[in-house]
Amino acid sequence: EHIGTSSGKKRWYNWLDKHKFDIAYRGHYHQFQVDSIACNKVLMSGAIVPPSDFEESLAVWSEPAATVHGVSDERTITWFYPIDFDNPPV
Repeated sequence: EHIGTSSGKKRWYNWLDKHKFDIAYRGHYHQFQVDSIACNKVLMSGAIVPPSDFEESLAVWSEPAATVHGVSDERTITWFYPIDFDNPPV
């Protein structure tokens, strides 16, 4: 669910209340994004397929990407790196 709308925020707050998560993940998003619900991070990775006509009509997409991160007992994200599938490191 999108977080940026009032109905999306309501759903995410309900999920947080029900499941008490520290961090959440959402895939198949049109663009890479990090959001928060009550100070709890939600990591959203872009789809690894090219944008369709829908995404292009909205002009909302990012390069295929994912993320990797570390955690500790004190912090839900201790380090964080995007993984860019189109431009791998040399």
